[in-house]
Amino acid sequence: RTLINELMNKDDVPTKMAALGWINMLMEKRKVDMNSFVEELLPVLIRTLSDPSDAVVLLNLQVLSRISLAQRDEKGNAEESEEKQFELVLNAILSLFAKDRQLLETR
Repeated sequence: RTLINELMNKDDVPTKMAALGWINMLMEKRKVDMNSFVEELLPVLIRTLSDPSDAVVLLNLQVLSRISLAQRDEKGNAEESEEKQFELVLNAILSLFAKDRQLLETR
């Protein structure tokens, strides 16, 4: 929750970059453990796509892509819940762009 608060309540770029960096690392190293936080994180990450800092937006997109990537077993199969995460992220981004055409054009 603290990382989410840092993203939501801080305006300075280094703090946002640090919070996103931690989330990105946790999604990479402990994706299974982090999956339970995706629904809580996603609205904040989607809002962060509107950040004026390009660096923040790029790292945010990296986090979103890491959420979207499903862990696959040795047969190449993904868990159904992780496939749903991809759909959840994609639908959230499409919804944002549908509501905010200016963001789509400027980013």
